[in-house]
Amino acid sequence: MFALATMILLSSFLIPVILIVHEERLSNRQELEVLLKLEEIAHYYIAYGSIQFPKSNDKVTFFSEVTENGLVSICANWIGKNGREYEECLLAAR
Repeated sequence: MFALATMILLSSFLIPVILIVHEERLSNRQELEVLLKLEEIAHYYIAYGSIQFPKSNDKVTFFSEVTENGLVSICANWIGKNGREYEECLLAAR
């Protein structure tokens, strides 16, 4: 009986922790994919002088701004799998 109670107690603690860790890993993977896409956009801008954003996506919003010193800031904004809001930017010069 003690073993069963211990197993239930451990399960009630470990399962939520495992689920949270899984969500964080999915968010990290999503962030990596967005950063790779930002890098592709920045390389295209450096090579060709224009910004080509990917097709519209409900999950990720891409935008760009010209900074005061002439650099272009290419950014993405999205809600991660863990429910938190993220924004990443890269700077590119032509």
